[in-house]
Amino acid sequence: MRVLLNGVASLKPKTGIGHYIESLYEHLPVDDTIFFPGPWARGFARRFFKPGSGKAKKRSWLKGPSKLVRRAGLAAMRRMFRTTASRSGCDLYHEPNYVPWDCDLPVVATIHDLSVLLYPEWHPADRVTHFETNFRDGLARCRHLITDCASVRREVIQTLGIEPERISTVRLGVRAGFRPLDDDEIQGPLADYQLTPGYLLHVGTIEPRKNLLILMQAYVDLPRELRERHPLVLIGGWGWRTEKIRDYYEGTARHQGVVHIGYAAEEHLPALYNGARALVFPSHYEGFGFPPLEMMACGGAVLASSATAVREIMPASADSIHPEDIADWRNAMHRTITNDEYWNHSRSGVIEHARSFTWERCARETQAVYQNVLREPIARAA
Repeated sequence: MRVLLNGVASLKPKTGIGHYIESLYEHLPVDDTIFFPGPWARGFARRFFKPGSGKAKKRSWLKGPSKLVRRAGLAAMRRMFRTTASRSGCDLYHEPNYVPWDCDLPVVATIHDLSVLLYPEWHPADRVTHFETNFRDGLARCRHLITDCASVRREVIQTLGIEPERISTVRLGVRAGFRPLDDDEIQGPLADYQLTPGYLLHVGTIEPRKNLLILMQAYVDLPRELRERHPLVLIGGWGWRTEKIRDYYEGTARHQGVVHIGYAAEEHLPALYNGARALVFPSHYEGFGFPPLEMMACGGAVLASSATAVREIMPASADSIHPEDIADWRNAMHRTITNDEYWNHSRSGVIEHARSFTWERCARETQAVYQNVLREPIARAA
């Protein structure tokens, strides 16, 4: 069995989907997996992504200065992909980023969430148009679908009318570098960002569903002496539809203890988690949520929202906070900062819990999906 994995979405500075593609490919059998595009094209594309000093400059022939350039680049990539699919001897194509590209192979696609369909107001107009135009037709070409959590699987069944037997849930994993670190291991990276241990941390692209306006409003309501000792640090670039969030940050929050770092270097993330008093994760909606798991793998406390997918990855004993409840977010942050007993209770057992989420298991269960898809026609013929 040979599988063609479309890795185009992993070529830019990585967020969740890019990490999913890279980690899955790393743990799938090398001889059975063809990564598209090949090494020469990956090297070419990466020259246009040059993260430096903790922030990425997003320049690419795939994200050129005009729509015409972008369309031409993507059209060329799609032609190359179709050629690869027809000549590589692959039995199956896995699209890890929602909408499959055109080819004649049986298709498996991963649907990370349905936020573009359920909450289009949270997304750029061109992304909404792309999904409205291509998503449902793309799903119709798929033999099987994968979701990262059970709640999204239920949404796909209920919203799109997909048969339950055509969808599998395969949980994602935690990368090996996320672990508890000694003080001397975190001092250098924290110094690079002018941080000292004890801050509150949020990790993720700034976009509406991350709910950072509510978080910042709750944080600013904390006593000044607490904010001076425990800043709220935001790691992640500015995304889309952030006008209100940016206005509040620039006009109020950054003067009241909120620090926006931007895109942090991957190798610094474990140290940044280890230096935090707690991760705060107030999302309205997620398809999985890497940051809470990464923080738990580092032995840290997590203040998480009650969003369904987030609750799925948290321990059963963990408290959850309604995304819109400013008072509860304020009180939870206050309690985490000032009450060591509560803080230590929040961290109890989190490393062991995070260990149950492995890329080895993700790859093994994904392979099982491939095998079932390729056996399906034989089973029907019998």
